[in-house]
Amino acid sequence: MLVTKYPILNWVPYHHELNLYEPDGCWRKMDNVFPVRMVGKIVFIPLTDIICIKGAANYVEVHTSQERLLHRDTMKNVAETLRAAQFQRAHRSVIVNLNHVREITSELGRLTLLVLSNGDEVRIGQSYRESIFRSLGIVSTT
Repeated sequence: MLVTKYPILNWVPYHHELNLYEPDGCWRKMDNVFPVRMVGKIVFIPLTDIICIKGAANYVEVHTSQERLLHRDTMKNVAETLRAAQFQRAHRSVIVNLNHVREITSELGRLTLLVLSNGDEVRIGQSYRESIFRSLGIVSTT
């Protein structure tokens, strides 16, 4: 049996609390990161760095201020993995970090676009509108 110094290679990819083995033998909880599976590696993105996650066919794009990472997963699984209160679906194909919402702008006289900290505009889906507004602490105006 092969025993590795870093058992991270054997963990379940979607467990929301990761335990990593450090060389000094200490265990630390990594429940503030999102593991992005890429070819040949797993990148751990701090939840505070994630601006939004957008669906892209069989993948999702994880947007941070520095980069966009492609992760093979469904929006449903990612939404279930990100249980943190600051993440919310704004559209069926977009999950936003509410801490990165800078503005809500109108289109045709109706507040329908979120402007994020990186300048991206995200359309608010009709079925997500009320919950987004409630999470942001504003009353919905039609």
